[in-house]
Amino acid sequence: MRFVLTLLIPMVVLAGRWCPPGSFDVPQQNECLHTESAPNTFNVASLICGYLGGGLVKVTNGFVNNLVAGQALATLGGQKAFIGIVKSGQNNWTYVDGSQLTYQNWQQGQPGQENGQCAVIDPVSLQWVTQDCKSSLSYFCTIPDIATPCPNGWTYFYDTESCYLVHQTSDPLYTYSSQRAEAECAKLGTHLVSIHSEKENSFVKRIIATDNADKQHCDVAEVAIGLTCSNAAFSWTDGSQIDYRDNASLCSSQNWVYGMINDPYCNTTQYQKWDEWQINQQFSRYVCKMAAH
Repeated sequence: MRFVLTLLIPMVVLAGRWCPPGSFDVPQQNECLHTESAPNTFNVASLICGYLGGGLVKVTNGFVNNLVAGQALATLGGQKAFIGIVKSGQNNWTYVDGSQLTYQNWQQGQPGQENGQCAVIDPVSLQWVTQDCKSSLSYFCTIPDIATPCPNGWTYFYDTESCYLVHQTSDPLYTYSSQRAEAECAKLGTHLVSIHSEKENSFVKRIIATDNADKQHCDVAEVAIGLTCSNAAFSWTDGSQIDYRDNASLCSSQNWVYGMINDPYCNTTQYQKWDEWQINQQFSRYVCKMAAH
């Protein structure tokens, strides 16, 4: 078997910071991207972003541009949305706070002299188009993220008021059984993660996401979670209630432990839900969970 554990790259990294509900963290920038789907004029949109403690999004590089476009595609049905870029002076475009643009991504022929004084992003082309500032459109704000009630390296989830730690071994030859992973979490005064809703399941999928697993060995890239099957009964290692499951199988007379993965190279039916394994299965990663302080 070829091990590729050291090549697993997290798609989202959050450490000691969190974003309010309805927004999500912009990696490496200590700010949150917030979608406002209710249409408003540019000036009103700018005021509302200010009330939230931030401003209309400053698209400063290609990564932020694609992030905003992707969010518009996912949450706004592909409609154009205002971004924090305005015309100031003779065909001089700046960020809404007056600072000079560090990145531009205009559609061909844009910005036109006769067109609007504000800019929108087209999520289909990923490019910018001028727009009348008095148009009513959805828009994106950025607001500062804030310190979480979690230790450094843990990720806070607002809905459960809990902290989550994704641990990955640095040694590609060293892996964890579910029991060993639980013991490692216990050293931190916690347990392997228990999951109690679709929202929490989606959150855990996001924080464990990778984008380059070896599709021939997807099992190696899974994370261990705290679900077990023993004596024909499911249980969580933290003793919490079994009120949600994302696995299709029933708990039989055999003993099972469970893992999960979120990687585009491991998107077969088997890996789209929690995966059952014999109790000696080895995992490269595991997720601990504890109540926020």
